[in-house]
Amino acid sequence: GDERTAAVLARQASVSLRWLQRYIEARRLAQQQQLLLDLARQLRQVRGQPTALDQILGAAMACSGATHSFVAASQDRRASVLARRGYSQDEAMLLQQIPPSLDRGLTGQAYRTRAPARSDDIQLDPAALPALSSTRSQLIIPICLEDQVIGLIDLQSPLVAAFRATDEPWVMALGDIAAGVLAQYVAHRDPAQTDRSDVTPGHELLLSSRLAAVNDLAAGVAHEINNPLTTILGYTHLLLRDQSLPQATRDDVGQIMVEGQRIAGLVERFLRFAQPASSGKQPLAINEPLLEALGLLKGRLQESGVQVTLDLPADPLMVLGQAGQLEQAFLDLLHNAIEAMSTADERRITIQASEQSGWVRVAIADSGRGIMPDLLTRVFEPGFTTKVDKGISRGLGLGLYATRTIIQDHWGRIEVQSQLWHGSIFTVFLPAI
Repeated sequence: GDERTAAVLARQASVSLRWLQRYIEARRLAQQQQLLLDLARQLRQVRGQPTALDQILGAAMACSGATHSFVAASQDRRASVLARRGYSQDEAMLLQQIPPSLDRGLTGQAYRTRAPARSDDIQLDPAALPALSSTRSQLIIPICLEDQVIGLIDLQSPLVAAFRATDEPWVMALGDIAAGVLAQYVAHRDPAQTDRSDVTPGHELLLSSRLAAVNDLAAGVAHEINNPLTTILGYTHLLLRDQSLPQATRDDVGQIMVEGQRIAGLVERFLRFAQPASSGKQPLAINEPLLEALGLLKGRLQESGVQVTLDLPADPLMVLGQAGQLEQAFLDLLHNAIEAMSTADERRITIQASEQSGWVRVAIADSGRGIMPDLLTRVFEPGFTTKVDKGISRGLGLGLYATRTIIQDHWGRIEVQSQLWHGSIFTVFLPAI
């Protein structure tokens, strides 16, 4: 009797356990569906692609339990990371230096098949490529627009078998939601950029090391200037407190103080530029880095006889960015514009800022010599320069490439139009917030 009772109880327990598992699974699926519905509602009120992509990644991680995630756009069989979550500074640097492959691994599989690709343990899966050192499970979600894969969502977890086959319905729904956001990026991409020359990872690493060296140099120079400058300004304050000082001498000391304060402003800009590119991006008005760059070049603009026309809206145009890096990008564009007009009779720079279809647009036009049509597709290549004097290169060819790198790091793009002997227009597009 006891054995029979035990058998009946065991069967009942087994049935109860199965129903409990089904209940837990149904509840999990319902929570996933609710998260997707909430995400869709939130995205209707969001302005700006970076915020939208960040919210998509947040929902993906909440639905799946992933600890790391990123969204990448695909173009010319190359992936460009637009947003990420859960990555430390070192991990983010590694992701930037070694972007996801569209030819191999799970990302390549999802890109080719337009279907989710999953691995329960990438350390044992020959089809998976190495990822973060802590990653065991990986899920790749293709973002499709009609019959084309325009991007990918990568989810990673340190747990084995973290992602389930039953997750596919919400995975595909998430991909559809992301496609609506990423379609705007695709629609505004520069067609000329599809013909850009391939840049090897070696060039990327070389540029990163050179920019890091420049940052270190900027910080070092700023520090070395700041020390004696503090002493100079301190003594000028003491001198101006001396009431017996003749007025002519007082005026001279006052001028020393004014110029010293101007140098202090330049030092502050050096230090801002020396901030690492990975420092946190903050909401800012695009006028701020633009006007800072113009202020830095004020003396050179006057010496070169360049007339600057500014067309800026009264209401601030807000973007998510790192002020020092954007200032450096505008500084490079303005510097190139000045040099392009070195032999021009009329030297004029026109700067226009506006918002169009969710993008903040800044156009910098010059009246210089223009760029040869066959060189337009190469101006953003590392090492390429048109600054040649008697067969000797006067430039490193890193300015425009660094500018484009900064803009892309801000989820934007840069376009160029030029007509020989009529000037060039470089236009920066950044997502509005």
